[in-house]
Amino acid sequence: MKTVMVKASIETFAPRMVKNIQVLATQGYEIDILSWDRENKHSKTEHSDSYQAYRFKLKAPFGVKILFYLPIWWFYEFNWLMKHDWDIVHAFDFDTLPPAVLVAKLKRKKVIYEIADYYQYMIPLPSYVTRVSNFIDHFFMGLTDAIIIADEYKLGGLKGISDAKITVIYGSPPDVLKKYEDPQRKNKTFKVFYCGSLHKERRLNLDKVINAIREMNNVNLVIAGYGTLVSELKDLIKGAANIEFIGSIEYEEALRRTVNSDLLVAMHSAFTLSNNFNLSVKVYEALMAGKPILVSSGHNAADFVEKEKCGLAVDESSIKEIRNAIEKLRDNPDLCRQLGENGRKLYEQRYSWDIMEKRLISLYGRMSDRK
Repeated sequence: MKTVMVKASIETFAPRMVKNIQVLATQGYEIDILSWDRENKHSKTEHSDSYQAYRFKLKAPFGVKILFYLPIWWFYEFNWLMKHDWDIVHAFDFDTLPPAVLVAKLKRKKVIYEIADYYQYMIPLPSYVTRVSNFIDHFFMGLTDAIIIADEYKLGGLKGISDAKITVIYGSPPDVLKKYEDPQRKNKTFKVFYCGSLHKERRLNLDKVINAIREMNNVNLVIAGYGTLVSELKDLIKGAANIEFIGSIEYEEALRRTVNSDLLVAMHSAFTLSNNFNLSVKVYEALMAGKPILVSSGHNAADFVEKEKCGLAVDESSIKEIRNAIEKLRDNPDLCRQLGENGRKLYEQRYSWDIMEKRLISLYGRMSDRK
């Protein structure tokens, strides 16, 4: 059985795709990857024991200007899928969906649609463009054989879609706590960590976090990632001895640093619509690592961490409130540890990648049976 995974984001091999590949390879699936190299910096093809990758090399911007490049990518994707043999196409997000569905219908093959984010809410678009995008997205959703969503918060965008099609596979990381945790670790300073995409459109409030931490004693902040905010962040941290930007890092390194930090931050703005349709993957990473997380009040992440007592929610506009929350955790190790332990129990009971693996294998099994 052969599956082709299609991804069009700047990160050609996103962690979620990599985890899927690792699971399916153990089940005997032959896997091709078709991705859009939007930074034009990777090899055109790549081979490993688990997959064969093919990249469409066309440099393109992040943001609304991407709309002018989508038809070119869709034309390429359509032709590639028509020319190659496969049994299941696994399309990630709206920017891969229409060609995948059309070719699947022409070839009478199966199509799985995985939604990490609602594409039309990730970038600022005129309202009429958003409405058209929603209509197209919903139309093609209805033609898929299965839909994977990263959390229940995305159900609000799936009205009218049969529940039987939908599988929730949380954005949980693999369990690397024992692999990376140092039981003897005693941080001299309180370590705060953020790793992820750094795009202005996501309104991450990292400028507020930086200003809150800049003058704090015994607190270090490390930021990792890539995107349109990098230059601005580098300027902001100039002269701050306790703040470091380390650029883009591998997923395993991100998990290692997560496990060995004291606090994770995911201050995604409550005023950005896309953030209200998901729960940041950083929350799941904090659960796995047994660390508290600091989030913005007023949306899903805040509701989650407050209900489950695994972190703190603060007013994203208040540097003072952010600083007070960090000081509270720094100065109260028992509270910090308890919030982390609460999160770890949730991971083990409901959100572990072992549980998610079984859901993915079961879904593919159902698709393979529908010949």
